[in-house]
Amino acid sequence: MKSKLFAESGLVFGLIATVWLVIMYHRLHIAKQILEASDQAKSRFMANVTHELRTPLNAILGYTQLYKRDLEMMNNYGQGIKAIDRSADHLLLMINDILEFSRANEENLTLHPVEVDLHSFLKTMIEMTQISTQIKNLPFAYNFDKDLPSIVKIDDKRLR
Repeated sequence: MKSKLFAESGLVFGLIATVWLVIMYHRLHIAKQILEASDQAKSRFMANVTHELRTPLNAILGYTQLYKRDLEMMNNYGQGIKAIDRSADHLLLMINDILEFSRANEENLTLHPVEVDLHSFLKTMIEMTQISTQIKNLPFAYNFDKDLPSIVKIDDKRLR
């Protein structure tokens, strides 16, 4: 009698466990579908946003290219025009990176290291930073160690 009772209670427990597992599997499946739909919506949103950001940025880049061809403009405003052009290029790279990150896992991120003149790279970063600090009336100072290498192998687009 006891063995029959244990067998029946084991059967009931097994049935309850099976039903519970099926319910949990169903919930996980629904959660997975919601997550996938959310990822797709995020990718579509990021593609639209980056397109909308690129449109005015292309106008800025186009005008800076025109201004760079005008000798009088370059004589009077060359430094500012070059800074705008570099900053717009940098912004375009960032927009492209945002789009790439939204489409891929960070595990699939591919680096493209190239040899870069470190002093030129740092100078560009300083000029872009100085613009922001000047607008905000903040002091800005920098000092490079004399032992910095002149050439480094980096993915300069990612590092920016």
